[in-house]
Amino acid sequence: QSYFFIITSITGVVDIMMNAIIAGLGNSFLTETKEKNLEDLKKFAFLFLWLGGVCACLLIGMYQPFMEIWVGKEKMLPYGIVLCLGLYFFIYALNKLLNVYKDAAGLWHVDRFRLLTAAAVNLILNILWVKPFGLYGILLSTVAAWVFVAIPWILHNIFTRLFERKDRGAVLTVLLGESAGAVLSAGLVVLATVFLKGSPWLRLLLGGAAGAVIPLAVTIFLYRKTQVFADS
Repeated sequence: QSYFFIITSITGVVDIMMNAIIAGLGNSFLTETKEKNLEDLKKFAFLFLWLGGVCACLLIGMYQPFMEIWVGKEKMLPYGIVLCLGLYFFIYALNKLLNVYKDAAGLWHVDRFRLLTAAAVNLILNILWVKPFGLYGILLSTVAAWVFVAIPWILHNIFTRLFERKDRGAVLTVLLGESAGAVLSAGLVVLATVFLKGSPWLRLLLGGAAGAVIPLAVTIFLYRKTQVFADS
């Protein structure tokens, strides 16, 4: 519960930030061209997923030393749970981004069965995975429901009702590219922090530095010559 409290606090801030732009997006859909809104989606997806990757890397780098300071070593969970929580947060951010576009466009009716289906898949996987995998099964079942049901479904709705099908590839390139960059950044943060020794305060500081600097460096290295990076 202590670990999840931190995640819910951060996702709460993300929800407030994203919900604040729904009205602006809805107005843009009415006043701007479809091409302009598509370009805005690519730029917004690039920036928001970069921010989600930074937050995930900060969680990976800072979770364990922070929990050691807060609750003590005897109440800490394994490092693998921290990696799952970082993945959980990034996929949550991706799902939230697409949901904001769905809400701004008013695609509620066509989307009405998606959440029910994803929730049912999540529940079934929870039941099947909780005994053999424990907490890992609980977290990964939610991630699997988002990745294999909720996100593909909402992408289909967005690119059949709001944008053209032919434009889906360009947006998917941004989404998958940023996701790959986030995975690479997270791996480098793990390598930079997992073997750190010393006081938890020092490891917290170094983990925060690694979680902030590495994703920025990876993004600049991978995307500095791309148009979406220049536009963003």
